[in-house]
Amino acid sequence: MIPVKKAFAILLLCVLVLAGNAPAVPVEAGPADNYPDRAIKLVIPYAPGGATDIIYRIVAEYAQQELGQPIAVVNMGGASGTIGSRNVKDSAPDGYTVLGSHDVIATAFYSQVVDYAFDAFEPVCLLTSTPNIATTHAKEPWNNMAELLKDAAKRPGEIVWSVTLGSTDHFFLMGLLNAAGLPIDVLRIAGYDGTGPQITGLLGRHTNGCMTNVTSGLSYVKSGDLKFLGVAHPSRMPQIPDVPTLRELGIPFDHGTNRGVFLPKGTPKEIVDKLAGVFEKVMQHPDVIKKIGDLGTMVNYIGPEEYKVFLDETMKLYGELSKIAEQ
Repeated sequence: MIPVKKAFAILLLCVLVLAGNAPAVPVEAGPADNYPDRAIKLVIPYAPGGATDIIYRIVAEYAQQELGQPIAVVNMGGASGTIGSRNVKDSAPDGYTVLGSHDVIATAFYSQVVDYAFDAFEPVCLLTSTPNIATTHAKEPWNNMAELLKDAAKRPGEIVWSVTLGSTDHFFLMGLLNAAGLPIDVLRIAGYDGTGPQITGLLGRHTNGCMTNVTSGLSYVKSGDLKFLGVAHPSRMPQIPDVPTLRELGIPFDHGTNRGVFLPKGTPKEIVDKLAGVFEKVMQHPDVIKKIGDLGTMVNYIGPEEYKVFLDETMKLYGELSKIAEQ
């Protein structure tokens, strides 16, 4: 038998519920409700000054306005972009350490620089795609990449091409030579860590060529120090309309660097989605579109689910290129 006081309390609660005045039941806050409530660290796995660094700094400037918290850009160069990626991979999955990287995560895996790939992270979104360009010193005799390769075939191993071993520019060269029907060793490879040092080597005439893009190379072309030999894109670029595509030169090869955002594995989906939404807004901003476009890069935003599919396709592409290198 229920005591009178308890029965009365139950009856009162029922009346309150029926009247719509029941006391509110506390709802536990989700992981993204107060996110972010402090500064976010954006790790760039390259030294300052390269295309990757420049593009992410533009995006970060506008993203922090949307988030209402500062984004601290931290450069962690070295080991083909893997010092920075490993730092993020091993960070707490709380949304406060973010990686800005690209296809190098796949190329480093296939080059056995690291034992992890895209699936070691929570992909947030793809931001941009940048067509890559074969580049040489302005005083070199070649006017385009077809001329350089014709010369290289006559004296294999004498023309020096710099790459960051295991990075996207290394695979760019392998794919280009394969498309041209030439062996990998027709050019002599010189290892440099990052685009900046490669350009320095080219300016000093220590090497004869490397991969750049409009972002990292155009200022040197305009100054008369470097020249572009061919764009790895289906069509000519508006920023450099006089530079032919590799396809026009008889080399059926397209190649771009696709930059996105990653979080440590296990980061709650609510945080992933919140960040993706912020970056989607940023990439629609007219100023961002113009600034990035002026750099020879295209805004190419896709969200988390589509990005996972895109990364799977990227792994397949670089897996095929890695087999070429083993032949």
